Amino acid sequence: MGNDLIGKRFGQLTVIARKPNNKWKEAVWECICDCGKTATTTGKHLRSGHTASCGCLRINSMTKHGLYKNRL
Repeated sequence: MGNDLIGKRFGQLTVIARKPNNKWKEAVWECICDCGKTATTTGKHLRSGHTASCGCLRINSMTKHGLYKNRL
């Protein structure tokens, strides 16, 4: 599609580089999360809000609300 997402923010992620298309020919982007980790995801997932962090938001919310407490 040719959209240049470099420098744009989606949730906690800032797009830093374009990667080769995946096997479904979807655009793939490398992002840096506010926590400092990197994540690679499709532009479709960024724009829809499906991917909003490297995973740190999900992990922190599950730990914070005790969902992992019973799994240890």
